[in-house]
Order: sequence, then C-alpha cells, then structure tokens
Amino acid sequence: MGIGTDSPSTLLHVAGVVRTSSGSNFSQFSNNFLRSNAAGSFFYDNATVGQSNEFRTSVSSSLDTTALTLTANGILALRNAGTSATGVGITFPSTQSASSDANTLDDYEEGTFTATMSTSSSGSVTIDTSFRTGFYTKIGRQVSILGQFKVASVSSPTGELYINGLPFTSLSATTNHSGVVIFADALTSGATTQMMGYIAPNVTNIAIGRFSAGAYLGGGASVCQASSYFFIQATYFV
Repeated sequence: MGIGTDSPSTLLHVAGVVRTSSGSNFSQFSNNFLRSNAAGSFFYDNATVGQSNEFRTSVSSSLDTTALTLTANGILALRNAGTSATGVGITFPSTQSASSDANTLDDYEEGTFTATMSTSSSGSVTIDTSFRTGFYTKIGRQVSILGQFKVASVSSPTGELYINGLPFTSLSATTNHSGVVIFADALTSGATTQMMGYIAPNVTNIAIGRFSAGAYLGGGASVCQASSYFFIQATYFV
C-alpha cells in the first residue's frame, strides 16, 4: 500500500513526512531526521524483556556494522566489544582500536598480571608464588600498576633486580623512562642505601637498584634474600 506514492516498493510505503500528534505535541520522521517537540525525556522503548538495542552504521554500500549496543542491563558496548558483562558501564573491544585523535578515549581495561624475578647480570632470584600477582588499570595509553612481590630464594644474585611480566610493553621512545614508587623490607644487612626503580623504554619489566650519595648504583638484586619483599606502584605509557 502506498501513501503519497502510486508505486509502493514495500507492503507499506509512505512518501514524504510521517507525523503523529497528540494535542500540541508531535513526533516527526522525515528522511534521516527524527524529531519530537514534547517536553520531558524522549523514550525509545524495546518492549521485549531482556533484549539489547543495536545502532548500526554503513561501512560500505553493502554492509551494515553494529557501532553501538545498549544491553538490557545498561552496558554500552562499542563496536566489536563484548556484551555479556554484568553491571552498568561502557565496554571497549578486547583488542584496542586505536584512534588517531588525541582527544578520543579509545581503551579501558582492568586486570592482573603474574610477575617473575630475574637479575640483569648473574645469579638468580626466585619469586614467592603466593606473592606474585600484580594489578593494573589501563586508560588510553596510560597504565597504572601495583603489587606486593616477595622473594622465595636467591642464588648469588648480582646486578639490577628485574620484576618481569608487566601487562603491556612500555612506549619505545628513548626518552620514555618512568619512575617507580618502592617500599622494600627484609633485605640483607648490606642494604644500607635507598632502593629505587624505573621502567625503561620498550620493556615489560621494572628495574630496581640502590641509590646513594646522589647517584644510582644498580645492584638491587645483590641485597635480596629469601623473604625480601617489595611494595610497588607505578604509572607508565604505552
């Protein structure tokens, strides 16, 4: 049936503006324009319980792609993001789709990572498996981490102490070094200087060493022993 046309192309074909009204209020749809002049909130209501609402865009002449999904429980999922989460929030894709716009938030992720320990020179430092879990939050290019890491055993370690297994590789720019906040305890009696740490460019580890008389000395591994532990907090960029 055609309204405003003698050549309908569908079961109901309305040519021109579609308008509904109640008193002085109206809703109007014309081409790609939807308008209502009624005061108060505008409602889009899916009356079937538990259903998601998808908003699609055309990425080619023959393909429509879901750009946004609003789930029944209040999750707003961006393109290619999962829709099975509980609670309320915005879900990003599991693999970041990086934006070229500096003002666009294109990633958010929370999780844990499993750390290991090693040295930059010789010997070994083994982490306690009960104290090797770190936590992270990634917002855009910024990653914040924290954790409590404990030494299980050592074997003649020398050089810097490495805490390995950071969740993302640091930015590769040569000027990109990030400082680390460290609290250390139960070190050897030779640990008479302050402990410091940093994250170098293009790595997934924290390097820990000693600081004394205005200079970084390295040698963080050499003052470790069984039951030494480190509280770590850091922010770095990827």
